[in-house]
Amino acid sequence: MDFGEFDEDGTYVTYEKETLQGAAYEIYLNRVAFGYIAAGYILAIFGNLGEANRFLIGVCVVALSVILLCVGRKICDIFSKKKFTHSIRVKDD
Repeated sequence: MDFGEFDEDGTYVTYEKETLQGAAYEIYLNRVAFGYIAAGYILAIFGNLGEANRFLIGVCVVALSVILLCVGRKICDIFSKKKFTHSIRVKDD
């Protein structure tokens, strides 16, 4: 994968904002996914269904999961675009 382009002297690398935003989006998405997994395990420890309708709870879990996935993806997209609004030029050592 090509992350940037060298200048004519080969001393500076320019990272395009789209590449930076894509990388940041993936990082944020992984962090959100980890948070969801951790929250799920914590909730499972304290969860007790008792006599509740398991099918209804399953439908609610699926619906909430879809909502959280959509919201999480949108938040990651917003954060990645706000963090990297322009290309970055970095000196190559």
